[in-house]
Amino acid sequence: MDAWTTINEPLTAARFSALYGLWYPHRRSDAAFVRALLNQAQAIRLAMRRIRAERPGALLVQTEDLGRTSGTPSVASQVKFDNHRRWLNMDLLHGRVDRRHPLWRYLLRAGAGEKELCELSDDPHTPRRGGHQQPSCASVIVFQPLGVRRVSSATIPRS
Repeated sequence: MDAWTTINEPLTAARFSALYGLWYPHRRSDAAFVRALLNQAQAIRLAMRRIRAERPGALLVQTEDLGRTSGTPSVASQVKFDNHRRWLNMDLLHGRVDRRHPLWRYLLRAGAGEKELCELSDDPHTPRRGGHQQPSCASVIVFQPLGVRRVSSATIPRS
């Protein structure tokens, strides 16, 4: 076996379990989301380190749902944020999250440690193969009707 997927769709799992509260442990905060995502990124990094110690040619095959967000001009900043966040798992694994990353300050505000972010950046485990799902139903459209305040993704109602 030369190809490994250690965790399937970690960003999706972090969003649905720790940001939207739909899956266990039913958290609904940026802090819980960031912690869940960073724990998974570290787990992937450590798992691939161990696998490659035994099988140096092992390939990391990383899958993720990369649904794109669109919206009206009044929520352009939320749309921009969501579209940066959809790549966050891949950016972490590729070692691209450093002080220049658009979500660096968000991650720190949500409880990420600068040291742990630098550790991921300094020791990337770049997927050598990748897969993503981008079906039309994965797209998110954000509107801001008149008289309704902007709603963050952390406050999406449970179904």
